[in-house]
Amino acid sequence: FLLGDNSDVVFLCLGTKKYFNDSFGVLMGDELKNIKVISFGSSKREVNGTNFLKVYDFIRQKYKNSKIVLIDSVFSGEKNSPILIYQNYGAIPAGICNNKRIGDESILFNSFSYIKKDIIEKVVKMLTNMIKKCVKN
Repeated sequence: FLLGDNSDVVFLCLGTKKYFNDSFGVLMGDELKNIKVISFGSSKREVNGTNFLKVYDFIRQKYKNSKIVLIDSVFSGEKNSPILIYQNYGAIPAGICNNKRIGDESILFNSFSYIKKDIIEKVVKMLTNMIKKCVKN
């Protein structure tokens, strides 16, 4: 997803720190603020069920030609579910009832099956390092 100029990609990190299982996007947003990418959603400015459509519409207007990569938690209780899911299409944010798919691509963390804090932290660091390697300086 990170080809060309860094401004070609906007990361939209959904979630809240109020609920541990829904904090993956917020944790990723905090990490992405430290590297040279455009991102929305962090522990200081959460993007969640109350405001995500407004933020999404803002991003679409301001960054018209950019690809939006949604980062969020997903809740899958299936046995042997993957820990991290990449989709080359957007996603329907968890817990939102309007079934609106947002984003052009999505990175989803299976919070339901992997609820240990150290696992989430390791995945956040791993994914941040992968994104950092893709970013042009």
